[in-house]
Amino acid sequence: KNRDQQPVNELRYTALSPDKSLLWIATGNNGIYTFDLKTKKFVDNFRSYRLDPSSICSNNIVSLYFDRSGNLWCGSYGYGISYTMLKKTTFEKIFHELN
Repeated sequence: KNRDQQPVNELRYTALSPDKSLLWIATGNNGIYTFDLKTKKFVDNFRSYRLDPSSICSNNIVSLYFDRSGNLWCGSYGYGISYTMLKKTTFEKIFHELN
């Protein structure tokens, strides 16, 4: 269960943070969760908000990837990709909508 005691479902993809402390979890309906492996608790939930340019591109995430610099990239189903430098925890949208 997440921090709000709601079930986390429709898991699509996971990626381990470079320091191996957090598991980043992509879902098909609730964006991206972070799970602290030491405390075994959910820490954050990154969601898509149309009016917030620093939110993720979609709540329907199909892939996660850490590049060599430690940036997290996420791909959505139909709404492009986003990335973040983990120190910022705000996202940049690369392609907002692909048509």
